[in-house]
Amino acid sequence: MPFVAKIAGFFKNFDYSILTFFNSFAGRSWYFDNLVHSVCDSTILKSGPLVALLWWFWFRPSHGQEKQKVRMQVISALAAAFVSLILARFLAFILPFRIRPIADAALSFRPPLGSTANPIMSWSAFPSDHAVLFFSLATSIWFISKRLGWIMFGWVLIIICLPRIYLGLHYPTDILTGIPIGITVAWLFDHQRVRDISAVPSMKWLNRSPAAFYACFFLLSYEVADLFEQTRVVGRFVYLALRHALNK
Repeated sequence: MPFVAKIAGFFKNFDYSILTFFNSFAGRSWYFDNLVHSVCDSTILKSGPLVALLWWFWFRPSHGQEKQKVRMQVISALAAAFVSLILARFLAFILPFRIRPIADAALSFRPPLGSTANPIMSWSAFPSDHAVLFFSLATSIWFISKRLGWIMFGWVLIIICLPRIYLGLHYPTDILTGIPIGITVAWLFDHQRVRDISAVPSMKWLNRSPAAFYACFFLLSYEVADLFEQTRVVGRFVYLALRHALNK
């Protein structure tokens, strides 16, 4: 359809023009290119501040209903992050495959200095699971503290998303599509009914067995910070093991 083709052409030109602009700086400075690589690969820089803020909210001095509400919001934030990532990977699986910019021959992308083979190159680039997950977390933080939430929105955009465009891992529209998905999931989980479903059982568990709760709370927040990478490793092993057993 001509209209659909025009829309597709518009977004393609939009992506290519921004990527071409970013790529014009690649290869000029070993220090800058490797700094971007370091930021992109650093969990402590990317997700550390967001998860640390959730822990700070959890232990921040407060009393009564306010303390209960904030802790339930923190639990809902982690649940929303988990659901956000699952949704992002599901969409990437069912939607048409989109090659990474760095491997797009039509773009003639010049890899920044220090670029190496990346295991996610075989994954579809659309939508960006980083944008979905971390904008979900930033939105959850915004619901607790508007000031810190706005800071985290900027942090996610500048520290997490823009380096992935510069390094050719995502098109701008991958990011722009992931942002509203993450925000929407966080908004849904902040609704009172959904928050009660996700957080009330956890609060009861905290009161009943704090040691077990905090052990699992730490592991969940660690996996959120690491984009559930260790869970994916286990999941890949289980998948390959099942496929191997069924093919015997």
